[in-house]
Amino acid sequence: MCTDLRWSRGVNILASLLLSLLISTSCVAASAPLGETTAQSLTAPSGAQTSVQQPAGADSAARGPAGLAPRRLIIPKLHLDAPILPVGADALGAMLAPQIGGPSNPVWNSVYWWSIGVAPGQLGNAVIAGHVNKPDGSPSTFTRLNMLEPGDKIEVITQSGRALTFTVRQKNAPLVYVRKMNDPTMGRIFGPSLTPNLNLMTCWGEWDGKEYNRRLVVYSTLDGPSPFPTPPGLANVVRG
Repeated sequence: MCTDLRWSRGVNILASLLLSLLISTSCVAASAPLGETTAQSLTAPSGAQTSVQQPAGADSAARGPAGLAPRRLIIPKLHLDAPILPVGADALGAMLAPQIGGPSNPVWNSVYWWSIGVAPGQLGNAVIAGHVNKPDGSPSTFTRLNMLEPGDKIEVITQSGRALTFTVRQKNAPLVYVRKMNDPTMGRIFGPSLTPNLNLMTCWGEWDGKEYNRRLVVYSTLDGPSPFPTPPGLANVVRG
């Protein structure tokens, strides 16, 4: 399995950014390379809790105007329509990506929003991760994520039914061995931004006998203005 993809609104934005930059990132697998019948997934370290949970004190679903918490991810090019589950961090700071039951369990057809950070549509970098395959090796939500190219569209449906459309700008596959908190790769995925971005992520690359050596990241930006209020102090900067 690909285990352990570790990884801001006033004070909460800053706190989330600091947390995101302080937690390391890796993409580990337990046995065989991609393509064999094992589950590659984004989850907590071996032995850590992997259930879906909201971090203590998180208020992601209530941010901004009511009903803007993300509910479904739609990628027309990939024929993907998946429910979005909010996840936080485990005791070690790893981004939780649940693995529950066999391949027929609905969790394997879901994607996972890093709810400690910003919501899709807010200024900043929202992050959604997904499994690249199921426990039996069959396709999962982000198996074909690499097919996305600049110009492709991504939609997030909010709890109120509003559709937020994002346009893919770029994709890359940074090495998982990048773990320093001040590394620009971490900042680009999780850090602050004056535009409302959505970054999709899954495990990728070559098997090194212990882990997959890369994570695939697709970077996209919201079409049109953000439906969320601009954080105090940033209004003039954003308009400029």
